Amino acid sequence: MGSFNSKLKSTNDIKILLFAYSFPPGQGGGEQYNITLATGLRESGQTIFVITPQRASGTDSFPFRVVRTRSGLIGSLLDFYKNLKKINPDLLHISGPTPIDYVIVVLAKVYHIPVVLTYHADFPSHF
Repeated sequence: MGSFNSKLKSTNDIKILLFAYSFPPGQGGGEQYNITLATGLRESGQTIFVITPQRASGTDSFPFRVVRTRSGLIGSLLDFYKNLKKINPDLLHISGPTPIDYVIVVLAKVYHIPVVLTYHADFPSHF
């Protein structure tokens, strides 16, 4: 099979990194989608990490690790890059689109990490 399947130990041992611009404590459809996806994947036995530029309103208490980056394109991208290398995921899921997503896809390709992009809608306010 392809490089994705050869990298996996088993289907119950996949390390998934979710990049989610929309994430709690924000409230909305994107935030609900991302928290539901991350929680469901964790409950199915996957190792989940979420990277988001959204600031926490308190202490995070999720069943997976949440990394909150600096805000702004450059700070968020630098933090993402640092954590991408540290986490070394089997799969990257991007919930977008946002401008940073296009750069993140290139970084994932450099590190041979398969990417899934969920394209929710056009968000002119992000551009």
